[in-house]
Order: sequence, then C-alpha cells, then structure tokens
Amino acid sequence: MEAPDHLEETLGPVFSPELIKVPLLSDESGSDWMAWGMAFMAMARLAQDQADLAKLEKENAMPMSNMKDQAPKMFTNMTLALIKVKKALEKENEPK
Repeated sequence: MEAPDHLEETLGPVFSPELIKVPLLSDESGSDWMAWGMAFMAMARLAQDQADLAKLEKENAMPMSNMKDQAPKMFTNMTLALIKVKKALEKENEPK
C-alpha cells in the first residue's frame, strides 16, 4: 500500500504488516540480512499492539526462517530485540 503524496512526511512512518522484501548485498553475493532485520525491527517498533506485531511476524515468517538458517547470530539478536518490543507493547496496553 503506497502512502498518498507526502503523507509519511507529515505523519511520520506508518505501520504496515506487509511482507518486507529481503535486499541483496551490494555485490549480489547473498541476502542482506542486516538491512532486512533493521527494516523489520523499524516496522515492529511502529506496531500499536501485539495483534499488529503478530500480523507482521506472520507475513514475514519465510524471511525470518531463512534468516535463522543463513544468519543465525543476526536472527538471535533480532529475536532478542523483538522480545523487548513485545514486552513494551504488553506494558503499554495493560489495563490501568
């Protein structure tokens, strides 16, 4: 889904639980898991609640699985960062 002209500039980044394409390294020797992980986590941090985050994870299940196989250390680090996001969302959305 494309944002209308200048909407993102006005409102800032908008959460979208869509598949994030995995870019290639500049020499095209393989997938750029660092760039993909950063894009995934940036989107994860925009999630409003656990349901949003679950949708994002579901849409990106295949890249996450590939990252786990091809870049296990980066996958572990991303998983730890994702846990922090989940805990922050739980805290933000608990009844007051």
